Amino acid sequence: MFTRKQPPVLDSALRRRVAVNFLDSDFVFTGRLADYDADTFVLEQCQTHPGPGETAQAIKGRQYVDRIHAFLTELP
Repeated sequence: MFTRKQPPVLDSALRRRVAVNFLDSDFVFTGRLADYDADTFVLEQCQTHPGPGETAQAIKGRQYVDRIHAFLTELP
């Protein structure tokens, strides 16, 4: 039987601010990783990523992102 000795890497990113990068576009938004499973990332307190001279806009509610279409980058 196989047992995992260390927690998954994503466990260290829980409740931290991350950027969501979609594979098929340049669209990015930021939020706090609230939860995840094998198929989905769940993010809270999301906002758009502003371009030069723009202001970030809040995105209401929780955002559910399919893991197959995006990857996360942890922010400082």
